[in-house]
Amino acid sequence: MSQKDLIYSFVAKGTVVLANHTSFSGNFSAIAVQCLQKLPSTSSKYKYSCDGYTFNFLIDNEFVFLVIADESMGMNAPFLSLKRVKDDFRQCYGASIENGD
Repeated sequence: MSQKDLIYSFVAKGTVVLANHTSFSGNFSAIAVQCLQKLPSTSSKYKYSCDGYTFNFLIDNEFVFLVIADESMGMNAPFLSLKRVKDDFRQCYGASIENGD
């Protein structure tokens, strides 16, 4: 993976972004939030392509995990990254989530 492959990521609860990260400038966060508000409720994985980038969403109960990647990465690498983010998030905050903190 090159440095430009994974561009932006966030963790959201519902439509509220809890944490995000990018090392790049651009309107990635604004577009990602717009996509977040339009996610279908019938799927646990969702991918949207725009201008050479993929917006890859993993939905787990009320939490939404996103990675924006260069389209050349395909689908597997972004979703493997999302699974790792989800697992790390659950490991760090699982007890708080379960207790409703």
